[in-house]
Amino acid sequence: MHEINLAATIEKYRLHSNDILMLYKRNKMLPNNPNPRPRRSYGFTNERDVE
Repeated sequence: MHEINLAATIEKYRLHSNDILMLYKRNKMLPNNPNPRPRRSYGFTNERDVE
């Protein structure tokens, strides 16, 4: 069995998680988002903000 270094894996993820999150947020703001989610689905959006 190979020994899995969980601490190193978590550290590697932590180092890249901010970049991944920024890419995710930036991709969601693109006008040509292939899968646009209705703002209503987030739950905290006011009804008047939904187009």
